[in-house]
Amino acid sequence: MPIPKGSSPEALHLDPGDTPGSLSLQAGVFIGLDWGSTHVRAWLFDEQGKVLAARRTGAQGAPEERLAALVEGWPDRPMLACGMVGARGGWLEVAYASAPGGPAEVAVTATRPPGVIDLRIVGGVAIRDSNGRLKDVMRGEETLVFGIDLGRDSLVILPGTHSKWVEAGPGGITNFRTYMTGDLFAALSAHTALARSIASEADALGAGLDDGLRQGLAGALTASLFALRVADLDGRSDPAEARRRLSGLLIGDEIRQGLSAAPDRPVVLVADAPLDRVYARGLMLAGIDAVQRIPADEAAQRGLFRLWRHLSC
Repeated sequence: MPIPKGSSPEALHLDPGDTPGSLSLQAGVFIGLDWGSTHVRAWLFDEQGKVLAARRTGAQGAPEERLAALVEGWPDRPMLACGMVGARGGWLEVAYASAPGGPAEVAVTATRPPGVIDLRIVGGVAIRDSNGRLKDVMRGEETLVFGIDLGRDSLVILPGTHSKWVEAGPGGITNFRTYMTGDLFAALSAHTALARSIASEADALGAGLDDGLRQGLAGALTASLFALRVADLDGRSDPAEARRRLSGLLIGDEIRQGLSAAPDRPVVLVADAPLDRVYARGLMLAGIDAVQRIPADEAAQRGLFRLWRHLSC
C-alpha cells in the first residue's frame, strides 16, 4: 500500500527487525492495531501469535493515511484494531460489548469501515445500569486485560489519561472504574494558579513524589493542592519537586479510591515506564507489595491475538 501524499515514513518508529520486503514478514497472517487518541501501534503477527514486525506513529490526520503509512512494505493481510479508532469521532463508531464479558463478546462487535480496506474495529466494553444506561466505558483497555493470564479474580490497574481499575478473572471483565487522573494533572498543572509553581517537565521519580503519594493516600487531595502554591511562595519547593508532588497527590488519591472499591484482590499493574514505577511505588506505600507488573505493549499484543483467534474461529 503506497504512502499517501502528506504522510511521512520519517514519522514512524520501526522495530529494528522490520525491513520492508523481508521474506520473514511473509509469514504474517494478520496485523493488529492499538489505536489510541494520540498514538497508533501496529504489529504483524504470525499464526502462533509471534510479532514479526512493529511500528508506531501519531494518531493525528486522516485514518486512511495513518494506516497506509504504518503498513507500508508489509504483506497485504487482514487487520484488527482496538481503541479510540472505534469511538465517536474516530474512524467509525462501533457499539460496546457489555460487561461482564471476555474476548468472545468483544470480538462480536468487530465492524468494517466503509471501503475496500480489510480492517475490522472492535468496540470496547461498557457497564450499564438496570435501565441500560451507560455507567462507564473503555475502548482499548479491554484488549490489554485480555492479554493477561488471570488464574483468579484480580484487580487490573491500567494507568493513563483516564486510568482504568478493572475487576477481571478467567471469564473476562466483570466491573471497572475510570479515574481522570491524567486529565486532572494536565489541567491543574497548566490552567490553574498552580501553573506558576510547577515545572513544565520533570523526571517522574524524585523529591516530592513520595510526599505527594502519602498525602493522596491519606485522602488529603483537595486540602493539599493549594499548599503547592504556598510552598513555592515561601521558597520551600522548586518547580520540578512541585510537579512530582502534584503527580503523587493525584495518583495517591486514585490508588486510595481504587483499592477501597475492590479490596482483597491480587493486583496486576499494566503500564510502561515511567508510570509503572510511579504506580508501583504508590501501591507499595499503600501496603501492596505483591504486584504483578506487565508492560502495556506485551499485554496489547497478546490481547489482540486472542481477539483475532475468536474472529477466525
